[in-house]
Amino acid sequence: HSQSCGCYCIDRIREEFTTHGKTRTPAHRAWLSMRDRCRRVKAPAFVDYGGRGITICKEWDTFQGFFQDMGDPPDGLTLERVDVNGNYNRQNCRWANRTDQARNRRNSKFIVINGQQVHAKDAATILGVQYKTLMARSNAYGWTDEEIVRGYKKYNAKKAR
Repeated sequence: HSQSCGCYCIDRIREEFTTHGKTRTPAHRAWLSMRDRCRRVKAPAFVDYGGRGITICKEWDTFQGFFQDMGDPPDGLTLERVDVNGNYNRQNCRWANRTDQARNRRNSKFIVINGQQVHAKDAATILGVQYKTLMARSNAYGWTDEEIVRGYKKYNAKKAR
């Protein structure tokens, strides 16, 4: 009663379930990882993403929607949210290298130099001090950004007595 060796059925299944042809590509892996972090409660990173209320926009429920907005990542770049407390959407995501991502964290320290907010690592270079010195002045000694830029602690006369 069969009219085929089985190839017809296999072809129909492939057509039905293969919609984008991008499985196992860097873009698809980034999309799967994003969904895992935000939606799977048992995922190791869920507490830092979905557990904090980070969500994924409706358009990115499908890989096609995600790929339409983001495209393929350039070599060596991975998905990053510009605002680390913001959600995953076209306006808040970009492809970034590991260095930029390491500087875009919730615990990143920024220093205001000449009215511009600068990452602490860059500020240390600009000011000609070691990063750990700058961080000690900020965290351990409680220096203000102005004092860090100036290079010395402005002591209150009342405290000195």
